[in-house]
Amino acid sequence: MQRVKITLPAVVTHIGPAVSGLGLAFGLRMTVEISERSDDQWIVETIGEGAGRYGLGLRHPVTQGMIRVFQQVETAPTGVTIRVSNPIPYGADLGVETLFICAGVIGANNLVGNPLKRADAIALSAKTSGRLDQTATSILGGLTACITLDDIPYYRTLASAPLKAVLALPQLGDDARDPTPPVRTTRVGLDDALHNLARVPMLIEALRDGDLPLLARLFDDHLPQPKLSRGFDHAVQAAKDMGAAVTQTGSAVLAFSNVDHRVLADAIQAAFNAVGVIARWWSLPVDTQGVVVNVVSSA
Repeated sequence: MQRVKITLPAVVTHIGPAVSGLGLAFGLRMTVEISERSDDQWIVETIGEGAGRYGLGLRHPVTQGMIRVFQQVETAPTGVTIRVSNPIPYGADLGVETLFICAGVIGANNLVGNPLKRADAIALSAKTSGRLDQTATSILGGLTACITLDDIPYYRTLASAPLKAVLALPQLGDDARDPTPPVRTTRVGLDDALHNLARVPMLIEALRDGDLPLLARLFDDHLPQPKLSRGFDHAVQAAKDMGAAVTQTGSAVLAFSNVDHRVLADAIQAAFNAVGVIARWWSLPVDTQGVVVNVVSSA
């Protein structure tokens, strides 16, 4: 009997002008523990953000990832218990559902003796989730570039400075737990597209060097995400007034800064509170560790 514990970091894949092809992992980690059972039951237990959001048993995204592995290798345990602890909020496009699938693929692969290499696990997770950017970034950690060419995923880990950011997520009423899908614009102006594309190489250099003043100027995104909360622009300006480099991820404000994060978060929250919006916040370091797996065997 085996027990596999997987932890994965949250990811941001809309970084200012860079959309989808570049991801950055942050130190807010989901934990999924998968244990073999002696009976034929599949039990899923969830705590934390979004607990109860998904159907349990075979309907949970973790089990969907596991099933893809078992189908490919044509073997499976009789029963399992899956325990999910998720501190990553919904609504900030931090890859929660993709991370569930990755954990399922990696956990299942370990339960059956690791027939899939890391590249195979990344490819299968990306195919199942439809998000290579989130998959590769969370598994590899740090700053990751990726692309799919002729159905083959390519990805590289890039150098990045030990940056820290404040994530502030406004409460959006009854739909606050709903994940915000990434923007997928089908038609954009040539000038706007060139504006963003021209900034991506320099953005990579600013992230590598930790150059916050340059990063702040490069976060001038001409393909913005929708602002779903009142006071959003005021919150962004409050962070900028404190010298932060500010971008948007989902419906959240992401502010890179070296100042006291509690002071910065207080300023952002005050801007939201001024228009009657409540916002939660997290202080997040860049995560360079990526996936961590621990396997314990028992009689």
